[in-house]
Amino acid sequence: MIAAERYWHRTLYAIEGVSGDKPSGPQPPPAKLYPGALRRRLAGSLPLTLGDVRRAFGGGDGEGSAVRPFDAGALSALLHYVYGTSRVEPSRQGLVLHRMVPSARCCYSAELYVWLPDAFGADAGLHYYDPAHHSLIALRPQADAAPVAAALAADLDGARCVLFVTSRFWKIAYRYGAYAYRLCTQEAGILVGNALAVAAAMGLDGHLHHRFVDVALHRWLGLRADEETLLGVVPLYRRRAGTRRGIRRPAPATGLPAADADPTPPSVATACDRRECAEFLDLDAGSWIRDAAGIVAPPRAGFVRLPRSEEVSLPPETETATADLAAALRLRSSGLPCFNPTGERLPAAAFELLCRYATVPHVSDVASAGHLPVGLILAVHRVEGIADGVYRAGPGGRVEALRRGSPAADLAATSSHPFTVNFETANVVAAVVGDPELACGGLGDRGYRILNVEAGIVAQRVCLLGAAAGLFARPYNTYDARASSRVLGLEATGAVPIFQIALGRPRPADRWRTPPLS
Repeated sequence: MIAAERYWHRTLYAIEGVSGDKPSGPQPPPAKLYPGALRRRLAGSLPLTLGDVRRAFGGGDGEGSAVRPFDAGALSALLHYVYGTSRVEPSRQGLVLHRMVPSARCCYSAELYVWLPDAFGADAGLHYYDPAHHSLIALRPQADAAPVAAALAADLDGARCVLFVTSRFWKIAYRYGAYAYRLCTQEAGILVGNALAVAAAMGLDGHLHHRFVDVALHRWLGLRADEETLLGVVPLYRRRAGTRRGIRRPAPATGLPAADADPTPPSVATACDRRECAEFLDLDAGSWIRDAAGIVAPPRAGFVRLPRSEEVSLPPETETATADLAAALRLRSSGLPCFNPTGERLPAAAFELLCRYATVPHVSDVASAGHLPVGLILAVHRVEGIADGVYRAGPGGRVEALRRGSPAADLAATSSHPFTVNFETANVVAAVVGDPELACGGLGDRGYRILNVEAGIVAQRVCLLGAAAGLFARPYNTYDARASSRVLGLEATGAVPIFQIALGRPRPADRWRTPPLS
């Protein structure tokens, strides 16, 4: 059994023995600190709208989708809506700064870096995005993208910018211990999913690279061993009407980043406690790609195999505009610690929105065109015009009924923390499912991180589409994976839930929230 398969087993089927929820050290700072580094505040005038949320996933009426210049104002809007602060809430621990994406206990282990081309003049080069101050911290001023292209074995000609999503382990591990790698990789996927959605709404196509020469890019970004790892690279290109190009090969003939004498500015160290985290630190390091030959070879990973059943016809999609993406990002919430929705019936349009857009394929270097490495199962309870039951949602809005009857009681029985979610009042539980054996069989130990990142992409879509319909969405991992697979009809498929997200209408609460801008 390879390391990834062992860790899959422990974090899916033996969660009580690996997961903690008590701080074992001081909490790291909420954003990465670079004392003394050059900082530039991003443009403060942000757009309040981004257009119909469906545009983020290739739908909608296209209004406002004309390509706009990707300038300093557009960069500011992109980074704010991808990973900026969305709202402030008081808590017993003080003020909590929420970002545009969910995170376990608001730890926000993911970090975001951006490379800018020469068109940005003095701001060209590599930067860290500081969400606490909506600022760029210069790491490699005026650096070109040739070393990145070589490390990706890809042609980056024409990229408007390149986003790098990393994970700082201790931001999660100080609380969750050895279980942290599962949360870190999932949260990186959530951030990647948000980046792809916001970029698409702004007229940009994102191409996700899972495979790259890790050590070279770690050196280029200034990442330290046992502290931070790179989990996804997303070049953004200008969208061209009627075309959707894939990952471009071959790579330009440029060498990998060298161990140079001009490193990035030093950051405040937040390394993991190796005694507690050795298992997943070794798993991550063991999955690194060491040279470009490991990238160019096509992956052998298969796709998730899901049960097929009776197709359910959705009504024709209405032309009426749905919520604006920016509004959905500001409204997105995981709810209170006990997720207890009102239980009132939802309009069918909320379910249809999930079915049509949550599994739209994106461009990546591990999946062929028109496919996703993960699937989506929707357990429905109290939705207008939709019989209670379990449904499979696929690309193109194809929906199949796998099981009839309310799944609420059975889902509640799978929960290891029964007070986390009230399944009787939750209207939909969305399960993002994958096949760990197929992923690891084709991608080795790297399959663990890739499958979690891909699951996070779909999970963020569920959260956004739910927010667009006025719903709160609670991602959670507190379920018995075997029991949940049985409830969802996944026996004998090899698929298991990687993520589960409960959705429902929020109740009035005694917790004050900053009102959303409208």
